[in-house]
Amino acid sequence: MQYFIALLSALLQNVILVDLFCFTMDNLNIHHNPEILELITRAGHCYIFRAPYWSCDGAIEYVFNTIHLYLLFFYPKLQSMNGLEAVLENIIENDLDLFSVYFRHVGFSN
Repeated sequence: MQYFIALLSALLQNVILVDLFCFTMDNLNIHHNPEILELITRAGHCYIFRAPYWSCDGAIEYVFNTIHLYLLFFYPKLQSMNGLEAVLENIIENDLDLFSVYFRHVGFSN
């Protein structure tokens, strides 16, 4: 936890956020730590907690995370919105089987 606190502190001190930024937190225990929440508010930002996870919602979280990870891989190569759109279409078209596994895992039928 100390590593996360140090990382967040460094980010808040070294990153200039022009506008008020709202951190969206899930319900991971570390996100409720008073020291972390104070770092955020002391820097002039705010935070909000997402609704607790339900098993039927978990699958979409895995899909979003998978897309995000693929985008991180392609990010250095992206030069335009058209490029972003093409990468997203490629991810979604080529990984539908992977995504369907997430939904079957939480009880959705074929």
